[in-house]
Amino acid sequence: MAQAETEELAKLIMGAALSRSICTVAELGVADLIEQGKPQPIGHLAQEVGAHERSLYRMLRFLASHGLFAEQNDRRFDHTRLSACLRTDAEASYRPAARMMHRMFPAWEGLHHAALTGESGFQGVFQQPLFDYVGANPELAPIFDAAMTAFHGHETGAMLDAYDFDSIGVLADIGGGNGSLIGAVLQRYPQMKGILYDLGHVTGRASESLDGLGLSERCTVVEGNFFESVPAGADAYLFRHIIHDWTDEQSIQILKNCRKVIPTQGNC
Repeated sequence: MAQAETEELAKLIMGAALSRSICTVAELGVADLIEQGKPQPIGHLAQEVGAHERSLYRMLRFLASHGLFAEQNDRRFDHTRLSACLRTDAEASYRPAARMMHRMFPAWEGLHHAALTGESGFQGVFQQPLFDYVGANPELAPIFDAAMTAFHGHETGAMLDAYDFDSIGVLADIGGGNGSLIGAVLQRYPQMKGILYDLGHVTGRASESLDGLGLSERCTVVEGNFFESVPAGADAYLFRHIIHDWTDEQSIQILKNCRKVIPTQGNC
């Protein structure tokens, strides 16, 4: 095998180290301690986040070699365009996504089992499905909600620009999570009303979010399980990043439940 291929394979295999390092510094909040153009010494960074200085230094140097952070003289670190996105106050901060993955990384240990059996690797490691796990660990809820916005929030504007919702009187967001998506749609279309449908441990947070947007009177929050039913009363049913979470059989069941309630002239 040629050297170029071995080097490329080595880089890919060691990608886990890069991913874990990003998530670790995001969890520690290192990026928050650096202002663009004001590099900070490693000693200060390690002290502020409670880390071992030499270990953190090696991690930041490793990240800098991949374009996250820039090492200056005297072991000081400044931001790059990538590391700046890990600041909590960055526009569309990606820190929540990295913090969620920091907690979910053990699930990858189940990948080999999933390949052999077709069963969920996450469930094999955590002994319950992902959303049940989040529901059973309420401290994860705000991190999970923020992570979903970090992962997908940037898509909303493009979706609203590309799709005309003007003919829809009532829009149902199935698996609507924290309400950021249906909230954005309702703000764009002030004549529209909404339904947000999700599990019980999610709906409380969604209600708070919609209330904060001043939309609680225009959007009904409904608790339920889309494997069992989908609420009636909407002209269109919206799924974003939902179906991909489930097996083909489960996805068919979700869509069948939607078909039972969707009006003749409706959309899904």
